[in-house]
Amino acid sequence: MGKSTLILIVMAIILPLTTACDRKYGKRVKFGKMEVYYKKPVTKQMAKDLGKFLLREKLGSDDRRTSFQLLKPDGRLQFRMVVKEGIEEEKAIHLSLRLIVEKMSGELFKGEPVDMHLCDNKFNTLVEYPYHSVHMMNFKKGRIVYEAPITKKTVEALGNFLVKEKFFTNKKEIGVHLTKEKGRLKFRYDVIDNQWDNPKYIEIIKLFMKQISKAVLNNAPLDAVFLDSKLNVKREVLFQ
Repeated sequence: MGKSTLILIVMAIILPLTTACDRKYGKRVKFGKMEVYYKKPVTKQMAKDLGKFLLREKLGSDDRRTSFQLLKPDGRLQFRMVVKEGIEEEKAIHLSLRLIVEKMSGELFKGEPVDMHLCDNKFNTLVEYPYHSVHMMNFKKGRIVYEAPITKKTVEALGNFLVKEKFFTNKKEIGVHLTKEKGRLKFRYDVIDNQWDNPKYIEIIKLFMKQISKAVLNNAPLDAVFLDSKLNVKREVLFQ
């Protein structure tokens, strides 16, 4: 999945507040139809800088109504966004958003931690991600997004293996999200042409996960998670 496709997905999940310009959300800075709310000790300049960043990263748009909020309770920054209902379950999208938040931390706040909150249309938190680093490595046109406890060494080995096996090539952009959930490694990627319902394809991927497990992960189980073009989970294939 290319960066432009990912941007379209992210923009599609970000929504406006139910009621605009409600004072309980703080003061507001507008960028066309996009709005950024803030409360002290966050300053108007910080909100303006955030809005410009969101437009530059195409997380927001000045011709589409979307709502964000920047707070700093107890001395720690919170970046809050109104999102589509149900999206709080989509971990692949969360990792991609957190990459943007990490860039935000470095560019706007001198590396200061920024926690991410996905919110309903009244800025109530649906899911919170305390700040810690998310990383991305590129291999030809493929990329792997990952976070601790997964190591750079593991991702380098995986990426090189995927290039060797021609999963990653120079012909098509493919994104993999490597996560560890409840002690199990998950290999998340977007599957084209509804192959998630194809029994032959599923068997091929089961074998491929075994190959990766043996070659890269010291035989640790690796589950495959099939995503559609909007990063929605379509099927999970458990390691056997």
